[in-house]
Amino acid sequence: MPDAASGRYFEDFVIGSACRHAIRKTISEADSLLFSTLTYGMEPLHVDQAYAETAAYGMRAVNSILLLGLASGIGAAGLERSFVSGAIAFSDVRFTRPVFIGDTIHVESEVLDKHDDPARADAGLVELERRAYNQRNEVVAKFRCLQRLPRRYPAG
Repeated sequence: MPDAASGRYFEDFVIGSACRHAIRKTISEADSLLFSTLTYGMEPLHVDQAYAETAAYGMRAVNSILLLGLASGIGAAGLERSFVSGAIAFSDVRFTRPVFIGDTIHVESEVLDKHDDPARADAGLVELERRAYNQRNEVVAKFRCLQRLPRRYPAG
């Protein structure tokens, strides 16, 4: 699977292929605080600098659900068309390292499986493993994502 590009069809995905997505995002203090505020995730480790300085990392960590959403969005960008529902399931979510304000995240996707969509003849289901990395190329999260994608030609 080459670099992610707009307009991919179900048939274009090959089991075992992988790509590194072109989009990268540096997580800002505003990103972290806004996410925590909007989701009522007011864990002191995420929002209280004085507390975080005395905690395990010595600084504020980014909410892991923000990281999951970011990695999902980066991974999905350019893969689906507007008439397709996109990600329909997540599983095996693992946060492997903390992420901090100022970290730059990039994402890779690997095709694990693909099969017909029993609910829609015009789409197929692709199971991906998404891996999020920081700027030191350390895996900070990984998860499986079931993505609904359009077929070039409907099945049947």
